[in-house]
Amino acid sequence: MVVDGRVGFTGGINLDKVYENPASTGIPPDDDTRHAYWRDTAVRIEGPAVAELQKVFFGTWKQQEGPEVAPAQYFPPLPRTGVQTVRIIASSPGEDRPLYYISLLAAILSATQRVWLSSGYFVPPHQEREDLYKTARANIDVRVVVPSHSDVQPAVYAARAAYGDLLGSGAHIYELRNAVLHSKLTTVDGVWSVVGSSNLDRRSVVFNNEIDAIILGRNTASQVEEILRQDMAMSHEITLAEWRQRSLAEHWDEVKARLWEYWM
Repeated sequence: MVVDGRVGFTGGINLDKVYENPASTGIPPDDDTRHAYWRDTAVRIEGPAVAELQKVFFGTWKQQEGPEVAPAQYFPPLPRTGVQTVRIIASSPGEDRPLYYISLLAAILSATQRVWLSSGYFVPPHQEREDLYKTARANIDVRVVVPSHSDVQPAVYAARAAYGDLLGSGAHIYELRNAVLHSKLTTVDGVWSVVGSSNLDRRSVVFNNEIDAIILGRNTASQVEEILRQDMAMSHEITLAEWRQRSLAEHWDEVKARLWEYWM
């Protein structure tokens, strides 16, 4: 969303009635996510980066053959308003070099202290899983917040099927259980952060139109870390012993989900 060419928003939040459900709703007994509380995050952006969001809108509008827009000052002069550096990365199907995916992997592999992330749909491609394992094995503090309830529940089962190697490498996994987690956040070493629409899954890399804001600065990183701390506090941490003792029914759900993992 871009307002008057001066204020921009990006993140996981949709224009949907589910966001009217209060936090007290939690997850209904029938697991109906349409009547559950949705936990999501977006970022408000001011300054020169807003023009990049506006360019993405017009590029997509043209690609979808939208009608000609009325003349207006869509790109007003925008002075720098803070000390954070913002890069907008848009991605679309068929790109030879998915810049957001490349940037994310580079940040993860460059970490020296911690990598904390959250994804509404956590079905990472093979290379991303390998890089997370490698980072955790290097004694980097890797924490992943994922949903236990989703509007695409097979994605949860597919994620759980891959918990073993991630936990075995030393990473920590937290399942948010009293809300539908839909946010997409990553922060690295307290300075590199991203808020956007891309999930940690193949669909976001290969099939979807996505847009993400990569932000360099300790102020934003500290806010993202605080959001993730709150989510962890409301979550259940999965241990390797617990994962190994899951039921045969859970195993079967994971096997079925993995058959469709390519399309998730």
